[in-house]
Amino acid sequence: MSIITLPNIYCPFTHIQHPKAEQFGQSTADWLQHWELYWDDKQRQRMIRPGWGLLASLAYPKGTDELIQIASDWMAWAFAYDDEWCDEGPVTKKPETIMIASARMSRALECPEYPVDPNDRYSLSMQELRIRLEQHATPIQVNRVVEAQKGYFMGEIVKAGCMYPELSECTFLRLTGGGGMLFPTLTHAVAGIDIHQDDFIDRRIVAMTEMAATFVLWENEFFSYAKESMRDSLDTRGNNMIDAIRRHFGCSTHDALTWLNSMHDRIMGLFVRLREQLLQNASPEVERYIQALIHYQTGVLEWHRRDERYRVLSPGDSTPCYKGGHSTDQPHDQSFDPVPIPSIQWWWDYDPARSSSVHRFHPNDHVVAARKAGREFNACQEPYTYKKQQGQELQ
Repeated sequence: MSIITLPNIYCPFTHIQHPKAEQFGQSTADWLQHWELYWDDKQRQRMIRPGWGLLASLAYPKGTDELIQIASDWMAWAFAYDDEWCDEGPVTKKPETIMIASARMSRALECPEYPVDPNDRYSLSMQELRIRLEQHATPIQVNRVVEAQKGYFMGEIVKAGCMYPELSECTFLRLTGGGGMLFPTLTHAVAGIDIHQDDFIDRRIVAMTEMAATFVLWENEFFSYAKESMRDSLDTRGNNMIDAIRRHFGCSTHDALTWLNSMHDRIMGLFVRLREQLLQNASPEVERYIQALIHYQTGVLEWHRRDERYRVLSPGDSTPCYKGGHSTDQPHDQSFDPVPIPSIQWWWDYDPARSSSVHRFHPNDHVVAARKAGREFNACQEPYTYKKQQGQELQ
């Protein structure tokens, strides 16, 4: 297979890095080994390495050592869970196993007072992460992180049983799965930002948080797609954004990468416009939160380019997986138009460049079409009936 050339990725911001990357990385490697978050020796070699500290020091450059260490361990946990349960492990092709295991982990996160399953190392290590976070963050911060992690589990449960989602569905599944909304939410806890709930749920702030998550997720698609193609480990359920774009448009991998990169530029343009608007009268906490989102997205982009997880094929095999993927301060697409993906188009309702007279959506606008579609859908379904077998009484 020929090496994939990645487009240059637009980012108008500059990353910074915490100086203790090596310390965080060694502690995370020890923590992964402590819990044995891998399924065989080959996967152990991929996971037990110091690179996690680089990721945490770039994504979360501001915060106490204890909180950045928690972030480093939590991100490594997510990669281990993603590999073992969702992508490449022995149970990946057993959706019913993935679903109940993820639901069990989610319940364990909700109640760290007691072992939901004393034999499940993922549930137990997730409980340990929450307990440690509670020692250093406020109850409100912890609750926000817990809710985001529960959304992560829900996304992976849906993906486990979802074959070939269409583009809009794939977009929102990627936004919740893979830690999409979890890790930008974690930024304010790590940086010690006591952002008020009214500000945190401001729809513009919610949109910017989702955008920060999307930048990281889509950039991960760029850098991971080549390696997964070369290793024949692409998700056969079709949950990869590149494959979803190819299905949607009937296009090549190159054209899918180019289209996704253009949409990435449009979202970045909106993020910049919203930032400029909000900073005009933002509280110090809102200003710090927006900056933490920028640190997160720029840091993870830099990590993708520097870390060997995506740059080479596997431990012990230095075969390059891609070329290109450099950062640029110039967008390829400068359009102010919303991206043509319904599940994230709501962000543009808050675009400062958009006319306030633009008609806003209301559910009742679509009630007639929805009722018709509902009748057509149900007419095609097999009736739900219980057929009594011979000698068996209905309960």
